[in-house]
Amino acid sequence: MSSANVVREGRPGAVRPDRPAPHFVTNGAELGLDLDAHPSSDAVLTARDRANNRVRTFLAGIDPSDLERACAPLGGEFSVLGAVQNVIFEEWAHHEYVVRDLAVLERAG
Repeated sequence: MSSANVVREGRPGAVRPDRPAPHFVTNGAELGLDLDAHPSSDAVLTARDRANNRVRTFLAGIDPSDLERACAPLGGEFSVLGAVQNVIFEEWAHHEYVVRDLAVLERAG
């Protein structure tokens, strides 16, 4: 489920078969993910830019009162604000991984 789609539209994100499953997902094939996918860097960056732009557009147009609305696809477990917080955390975590991995690659020369 794409957090960005939950935030933006209150619905689960479409499964993208070209997106590789993270190491902790053990049932990726059941979710429709291609476990052998190896998208190019350009394809990943294009998809990421598209998703980031959708979230920016959503955030620019949201009314503060909408932040309390429950996200239906999550069974009302999260509010829109909670989903936005999740997206922000995911972005922070991805940044941390990139910084860590780039440092390793730079040291390796």
